Amino acid sequence: MENPLDHESIDEIKKALENNDQALAVSKIKEYLEKETNTPLHIGVTGESGSGKSSFVNAFRGIDDMDELAAPTGCVETTTVVTPYPHPNYPNVTLWDLPGIGTTKFPAQKYMQHVGFEKFDFFIIISATRFRENDVKLAKEIQKMGKKFYFVRSKIDNDLQAAQRSQRQFDAEKTLTLMRDNCIRGLNKHVKSPQVFLVSRFDLQLYDFRRLCETWEKELPQHKRRALLLAMPNISQEIINKKKKAFQDNIKYFALISAAGAAVPLPGLSVALDLSVLVGAVKQYMLGFGLDGNSLKRLAGTTRVPLDDLTATIKSPLALQNITPGLILRLLLQCSLIAASMAAEEGLRFIPILGTIVAAPISYVVTAKALETFLNMLADDAQRVFRKALGLNTSVSDPPITISSDAVRMELSRLHSSKSAGPDGLSPKFLKGCAAQLCDAFQHIFQLSLSIMVVPALWKTTCLVPVPKTSHPNSHSDYIPVALTSHAMKSLERLVLKHVRSVVEPYLDPLQQ
Repeated sequence: MENPLDHESIDEIKKALENNDQALAVSKIKEYLEKETNTPLHIGVTGESGSGKSSFVNAFRGIDDMDELAAPTGCVETTTVVTPYPHPNYPNVTLWDLPGIGTTKFPAQKYMQHVGFEKFDFFIIISATRFRENDVKLAKEIQKMGKKFYFVRSKIDNDLQAAQRSQRQFDAEKTLTLMRDNCIRGLNKHVKSPQVFLVSRFDLQLYDFRRLCETWEKELPQHKRRALLLAMPNISQEIINKKKKAFQDNIKYFALISAAGAAVPLPGLSVALDLSVLVGAVKQYMLGFGLDGNSLKRLAGTTRVPLDDLTATIKSPLALQNITPGLILRLLLQCSLIAASMAAEEGLRFIPILGTIVAAPISYVVTAKALETFLNMLADDAQRVFRKALGLNTSVSDPPITISSDAVRMELSRLHSSKSAGPDGLSPKFLKGCAAQLCDAFQHIFQLSLSIMVVPALWKTTCLVPVPKTSHPNSHSDYIPVALTSHAMKSLERLVLKHVRSVVEPYLDPLQQ
């Protein structure tokens, strides 16, 4: 994720540091960190009556439909006014539950004026069946305003259950593809390049919700992306890792504030400032990962996993705690290296001039190291809580395999150029020669395939080619059948094998290795 501070902000901070103006630098850093945290994001959720708008609003915010903060849901139209629903942890992110288009109170021709569409950053148009005339009218009006919109086909779990009951040879993947293609075909006549996402309110980790979030990340303005990311529900390990990376990007700014405080020759000031900085940062981590008490209670409510089971997976001494300077100080003193550095920093203050010069970089390192340690603790807790919640709520789990672009590039580079292409038409010579250019694209495809547990149909296809055993074959017995398969699939299989082998190898008999 890109640095959330714009170039102008960074230049101002750099200039203040170059001029040795610590007070101005700290002021600028605090100003823009605060601005970043409070960046407003307004999402309009609309569609026809009864399409599941309110349920989507609740699901995105991680709130059960019966929660006191929930948008009211029901089988009839329950939204009669434009209603804001702030995110419980990030009130700067607001989902607006808009009344159903086409109702008597909100006719389609006057809908835009009634709901005040100019204040929204983007729109989600939801339908529980197919997208109708009013949805298309709405999309066209949003297009005229130059804003983004996304079609969400809701209640997918209900449709899959119905299809499974009515079909003798039920194929979930084919059914989902048909539903998505049907929506796109209907919209293509009126809307250019429509994007349709299949979503279940009860299983956000399944189907297209993750792809929807990735699309938002790509298309939102840079300064809005972080606000969206932190407010996203933790429905995959990938999202948790992205949040961790976003927090890591800001560690240097918190450390700079600490270093500036160390340059002031007042005994005790640096430790107090360091603890204040650490407390503020750790509280942000707790909210972002959903490890505070209220977030865990909401998670227990939405996943139907007992709260005690979720909290039992937590290992760090930070989660579920009231984060205070005293707690942070106790944890810091448990690390001998950090404790020694803090003592050295405070002792240096009594050395005129030179002491404060040396104390500043020590303070920077201590704060950065402490934040890195605390962030790793809480990110690991978030992963454990996520796996526990998902493991008890559904049989589908997020793949524990993470594939990097470098690993894909190395795998493609090992292909034999002389081999024939598979059914997908991609020759190993081409894949090997363009490994550096293709690795990012294939990494995304591989990771997405593992995440949604779907392999492209063409990669599962085999093409049989008769190869002559002699230079002058005369009958079918002079040929040997050779199966050609996708080299991209073979590369993925080898990458998965490396992971599987690393997991099972300790349990194998020496003769099996």
